[in-house]
Amino acid sequence: MAPDQEWCLECGSARTLIHRAPDWRVPVAIVATLLVLMTAGFAVAIIGLSRDANRSAALETIQTTRITIPAATTAAPAAPAAPVAATPAAVAAATATPKRHSH
Repeated sequence: MAPDQEWCLECGSARTLIHRAPDWRVPVAIVATLLVLMTAGFAVAIIGLSRDANRSAALETIQTTRITIPAATTAAPAAPAAPVAATPAAVAAATATPKRHSH
């Protein structure tokens, strides 16, 4: 072989080192890992946003409920009425059970 030749034209031997094609498994593993991490990050973000939305909706409901409930006013108690004497007829009418009609 001449010094400027890379291959022997008779036997096919070479001086140059022939490398194998690069392995595709490492790049695929890196891309798959990145996809899994991005999907997990997206899921965590959606869960966080949903949780915040639920909290703010609950707080709005509580605040709306607090606003719409009127404050209780304290009124002076009315003077008690004079006691009424109960007659036997009034007591009987108050405690009598109504009669049922059958149809």
